[in-house]
Amino acid sequence: MNKQSWTKAEINFVLKEYKKGFSRFEISKKFRLKFDYFRSPDSIKHAIDVYGSDVEKELPKVLLVDIETKPKKSWHWGVWQENMSQSMMIEDGAILSWSAKWIGEKEVFYKDQRGNEKNLMNEKELLRPLVKLMTEADIIIWQNGDSFDYGEINNRIAEHNLPIPEKYETIDTKKVAKRHLRLPWYSLAYMTERFNKKYKKQDHKEFPGFSLWDETMKGNKKAWDCMKKYNQFDVLSMEELFVDTLAKFARGNAKVANAMRAYSAVKNRG
Repeated sequence: MNKQSWTKAEINFVLKEYKKGFSRFEISKKFRLKFDYFRSPDSIKHAIDVYGSDVEKELPKVLLVDIETKPKKSWHWGVWQENMSQSMMIEDGAILSWSAKWIGEKEVFYKDQRGNEKNLMNEKELLRPLVKLMTEADIIIWQNGDSFDYGEINNRIAEHNLPIPEKYETIDTKKVAKRHLRLPWYSLAYMTERFNKKYKKQDHKEFPGFSLWDETMKGNKKAWDCMKKYNQFDVLSMEELFVDTLAKFARGNAKVANAMRAYSAVKNRG
């Protein structure tokens, strides 16, 4: 089939990666790392056509994630473009709540720190179920998560010496939007208000601005209830934005295509 014949090990590797949902271009890169020599994407495709005609791609587990965090505390003289030293830090940030859901599924997972307001820095038990979900995921979708959520979650994982979720890839809806759409704003609030029909990011008018975070940290039950709705709607609105709008413009992206395969499979199932 090729000037250079394929070994059984090479074929098994290619089909294994293809089954996981990787594109021929991605498999070609991984092939070079694995075997220390090159097979072109066209060669990979030919091998799949010949040896993998009966191979069905596995469905990836796709998780949508959003976190809400408490602010850092520090000493400072000004309120604009302050350059604070480590000695001016009083307390680091921590995670107040998180929400997550498997793409296409109805259940929305949520956990917060209500009842633990006097010890918000110790969110170890809050994090355990989130870490478990992230460990199971093949792809995680989040809004601005590559820049914010990823580092914040890892910061707290390191603080509490929890196991590190390592296998997942990420899809950042803000990055996808910037890559394909020229919009005046790329916030979840703007994009879901403009494009979504069912779920839009909540505005928590009952506790406007910073007061929602302030009141939850004080133990206000109504504020915590508002935070729950706010956090859950972030993943619901993010899923609708991704599925109904952004994914249509990023069909050439293998991760996006795999995420949509998972979504379609859930919807077709029932």
